[in-house]
Amino acid sequence: MPSKEIRMKYSCKRKRDYMTFFALAMFFLTIAFEFYLIFVVPIQLKSKDALEKDVAKLEMLNQLDLLRQRFRGVKTVNDVQKGERDMCQSVLDSYAMFVRQHQDELSMTQILELKDTFTNYERIYYHWTNQANPSFYIIQEKLDMQKALDSIHQKIQTAKENRL
Repeated sequence: MPSKEIRMKYSCKRKRDYMTFFALAMFFLTIAFEFYLIFVVPIQLKSKDALEKDVAKLEMLNQLDLLRQRFRGVKTVNDVQKGERDMCQSVLDSYAMFVRQHQDELSMTQILELKDTFTNYERIYYHWTNQANPSFYIIQEKLDMQKALDSIHQKIQTAKENRL
């Protein structure tokens, strides 16, 4: 044991105050956090399900946001195509509101089903934006009324001739 004289000469003369307690508390918290990083985090990362749901949820949300952005930029030629685009935008906006409100309650199965649904909407988008042959699902058909009227007129003439 060093003598009292040596201890007095080389020791730090500090009184115990709140800064000393704060420094000690921070030191022990740092050590505890390092043990947490060393032992607990690797166990959680090895667990397959720990982050899989969160990653799937983020991918689904990104896919939905990207689809909504893309659908706003789709060019249409007529009102029927515009109506089809607006209908899809409305459905995607409804999905977005639902997912934002209930994202923490969604199960992994529901997240995967929503991702499949959004993949189908991506297919619709690519059909619409195909440069070679853009194809919308709703097609406005025109009736050839002249052929129908000619057919009716001929039947009337035939009926008149048969009466005579």
